[in-house]
Amino acid sequence: MINPEYTGSTEPLTALLKLAVGTEQIDISDVSIFREYTFEDQRRIDFLIETGDYLIGIENKIWSDLQDRQLEDYKAQLSSPKVLNGRQLILILLYPKRNSSLPTNSPEHLHSFLPVTYEDLIDEFKKIRFSIFENLRATVMMEDFILHMEEYIMAESNKSTVNL
Repeated sequence: MINPEYTGSTEPLTALLKLAVGTEQIDISDVSIFREYTFEDQRRIDFLIETGDYLIGIENKIWSDLQDRQLEDYKAQLSSPKVLNGRQLILILLYPKRNSSLPTNSPEHLHSFLPVTYEDLIDEFKKIRFSIFENLRATVMMEDFILHMEEYIMAESNKSTVNL
């Protein structure tokens, strides 16, 4: 949903970044998004986003815990001058509130990753209105994404429960 190439809009990515960094406006007119970006040490961050001025790393933790030194290693890899290349670094930890294993109340354990919950992101996504006439695909994708997140990821019921 955050890839303008698929949605035809930068609104979802802008909404995520606004939640992470507050009111600071980030130019995302020229953006490249990589899924499962592999570092030299073979660790993989879920999303790496490059713009002219920013390098944005997003670690997505839906059900799992953090691995040993995971955020610390990602920050070190992304902070290297070779990778950063003069850009500003933004690090985001995306997770549903129900994933209580994450140390989001302890900034020193987040290693500069900014916590963003799916609950807050979905609230922002609900404010985005794609034109069904101009972009039917994005409209359907957004509605489906919101529904899936609310019913299966953010719900308080057991994650293995299936409604038939």
